[in-house]
Amino acid sequence: MPRAKKPSVRPERRRDWLRRYEVDEESPPKIAKKDIYDVRTVRKQIKIARHERDVREAKLMVLRDAMENHYRDLCKFADQLHSGITMGKPISQTLKDNPLRSALKQHIPRSPIWGNIDKWDSNTQKLHGLNTVMRETIKQKLQEAKLANIIPDQSEKVMSGAVDYVSSQVDDWAKGNTGLDIDAIFKIKALEQGICEAELGAFFTIRIPLGVAQLIKEILMNFESGIHQSLDNWEEYNQLNDLYSELKKLRHDMQEELETISLRRVVLGQCKYCPL
Repeated sequence: MPRAKKPSVRPERRRDWLRRYEVDEESPPKIAKKDIYDVRTVRKQIKIARHERDVREAKLMVLRDAMENHYRDLCKFADQLHSGITMGKPISQTLKDNPLRSALKQHIPRSPIWGNIDKWDSNTQKLHGLNTVMRETIKQKLQEAKLANIIPDQSEKVMSGAVDYVSSQVDDWAKGNTGLDIDAIFKIKALEQGICEAELGAFFTIRIPLGVAQLIKEILMNFESGIHQSLDNWEEYNQLNDLYSELKKLRHDMQEELETISLRRVVLGQCKYCPL
């Protein structure tokens, strides 16, 4: 009478055989005898179970690496946002168009970052507009102060540097800083025959008569003092001051949130780019 054929070995049984073989150190003949199976079947199934385990572990390793790289990409994007905000710049179009922006937003849709980014962009655009208006106002007032008339042949260079200098001072004051000390940065170096080299920090360096250099310094000091005393009555300056206060708060809030993402290294939630 032919021997009855045993049913195919189920996955859980061959995994148990593999465990008994590797952990309990049971030999295939011993397993075969105890479970009433042909020893060739046991050896074959142990080999299959080992291969299945290796494939499973390889897949898990690939998936783990993919998840780690995905989180690393999201954290790197958060770092790039953090860097731009720290420098006080508008969010670049490159970052706005980056697919990782939508990915991060899908992971943390309720984060205050997204609303704050919109406010940041709006305020930095207003800031640029205000700075342009204020720069024109400063230029006009310097022209009224007859600064350009003192030295016609180098008026363009002197005016451009003076406008840059005063604009920089006003910007610093609006940020709550003291600004530059004109006595410290306006340097006059005597050369020959009454000529000197006048240097206003990084704003301009020119060769002019010594008396003219001293007059330019005096005009700038008086002009700067007058501007500083009238700041409270300058509508654009007050708007600038308010904008910097708002940007400072936004920067702090966004930096805190972005630093949490970067340091946690794992971003909660899911997006369409997640390996899982």
